[in-house]
Amino acid sequence: MDFKHRRGNILIIFEKLSEIPLLLIGIVFSAFLLKNFDTQALIPIAAILLSPVSKMINYFFTYYTLTQEHLIVESGVFNKKRTEIPFSTITTVDLSQNILYQTLGVYKIKVDNASQTNETANKSKINLTLKLEEAIKFKQIITGTGNTLTEKDDEKDFIRAELRDFFLLGLLQSKAAYVISIFAVIGSLSGIIAPVLEGMDADTFIAALTAAVLFIVYLTAAAVSIVKSIVKYYDFKVWKGEDTLKIQYGLFNKKSFSLQKSKINGIILKQSILMRIFKLYTAEVIVIGYGDTSEEGGTEQAIVYPIASRDRLKELINIVLPEYSLDYKLCKSGKRAVRYFFYNPVFIAAVAFLTAAAIVAVIIDGYIILAVAFAFLTISAIYSIQKYINSGISVGKGKVVLSAGAFSKKVAVVRTKSIESITATGSVLKRKKGFVSIRLGFVAPLRVANISSMNLPAEQFGLLEKVLKY
Repeated sequence: MDFKHRRGNILIIFEKLSEIPLLLIGIVFSAFLLKNFDTQALIPIAAILLSPVSKMINYFFTYYTLTQEHLIVESGVFNKKRTEIPFSTITTVDLSQNILYQTLGVYKIKVDNASQTNETANKSKINLTLKLEEAIKFKQIITGTGNTLTEKDDEKDFIRAELRDFFLLGLLQSKAAYVISIFAVIGSLSGIIAPVLEGMDADTFIAALTAAVLFIVYLTAAAVSIVKSIVKYYDFKVWKGEDTLKIQYGLFNKKSFSLQKSKINGIILKQSILMRIFKLYTAEVIVIGYGDTSEEGGTEQAIVYPIASRDRLKELINIVLPEYSLDYKLCKSGKRAVRYFFYNPVFIAAVAFLTAAAIVAVIIDGYIILAVAFAFLTISAIYSIQKYINSGISVGKGKVVLSAGAFSKKVAVVRTKSIESITATGSVLKRKKGFVSIRLGFVAPLRVANISSMNLPAEQFGLLEKVLKY
């Protein structure tokens, strides 16, 4: 494939579909202003046109070249810049399509390399669109799989997520954002509903309304989350190449990831509180370039499989990433460490609140406040106990496993060579009893670059120090 001094497809200017209506509005208003000239109105029009115009300038002055071993990026209008990226340092090559790109048969290409860690993780040097055949060849040359294969030739052993997986993912994911939005809508409608129920007994009305609101809120939030999960992860499949892990998914916004296995630093298993009840996990991969880009409504997750039982995930990981096998045994904190989990700001604040509420209840009969304080103390106690249950560590020569969390749980399986720092913290008294809190820092996007687990046996930190002496 001859790829020298190329700009790619001009459609990169319309990477964000939300900017197209703004651009059209800008054109319409500009035409109107030609007839009815208004200098003050030019200010918002200039702001609307700023993004596409700046992208157009960037497009016409950015060139890409592929050599046998490097990807070269040349950019700049007056201040010229040349960046050479060795193929050996590239961690991910991603192909994605929004609805416009799907219609016109082009792909956006995102390339990330090992230098893009932490603070620079969101700043991909590549902003390029190509036709399907060129995009696949571009990707295959960089990943070292040659340029004669097609994408489908590699997919013969893929593992595909089923529709019920997306249904469960949507049903069991955290729905805090949806719940807040729905409560806002219900609040705006309360003025219409209240007159209809005026004749009802007050206590009955409050109980019925509360139950109805909670039921409607959960059902609506669950429905929205299920639809979102199905649309986002539609046709999810994962498979391994000779040196790469490949992941594809998406309905309206199709995505295709090629992850260099040698650049993968670990996996993370996550559970929301509902997923813990049903013993299901979401598995994410730790690698620069996947899961570090912003999406509408949040940050993209580095999903390696949307949702599954632990046994199912063990089977999948053993197939695609056997070096991160889930066959391990965690060293837990032990019963002697339980009390230290209650030495946290949440529980201490709950005890102080209950004490103050008890005094108020005696003075002014404020038993409602006392009930609220007691409920808060109960929840904070459960929170502390869950911290104890979820805390654990496993130290091996090739990988380190750290488990943490309270109502939600996270387990990180990290390659030892990818660990950048280890930290042990604890008071003098706690250290004398043989317990410390352990924090791992490792090569990853900023949002997942470290994990801490509380009140673990101090000898485990000593084992960590030994395995990290390369």
